[in-house]
Amino acid sequence: MKRFLSVILISLILLTSCAKKQTVLDLTKISQGFAYEQVTSILQSPEEYIGKRIRVQGYFDIVHSDYTNKDYYYCVVQDVTVCCQQGIEFIWDGVHLKEDYPETKTDIVIEGKFGTYYEDGQAYHYIAAETLETVSGT
Repeated sequence: MKRFLSVILISLILLTSCAKKQTVLDLTKISQGFAYEQVTSILQSPEEYIGKRIRVQGYFDIVHSDYTNKDYYYCVVQDVTVCCQQGIEFIWDGVHLKEDYPETKTDIVIEGKFGTYYEDGQAYHYIAAETLETVSGT
């Protein structure tokens, strides 16, 4: 009986710890062409990805809006022919000064949860980036 209870207790501990770990949709592990297609798919059907963790590699870019007088940060993923690109907006968690961000066109990897924010009644989709790493040698 003790052995049976021990097995059940261990199983419950394993199940709980596995449930706490969230799977990451890691686009850095697939080819550039597939990553581009996946980012396009995410942005075309964002409701399927809300709350999911995403890791993506691309180059860093900033778009300034004169309307909102704000900067918007993007990880831009190119297709394999480098003729097409898709930018996915990200908001880097925490307090970061403009100097904390890399130069534009620097290769980066971001990871965080995909979500939605609203501005002027319009929904925008982004990654709440918990990490931003620059990639050297690419």
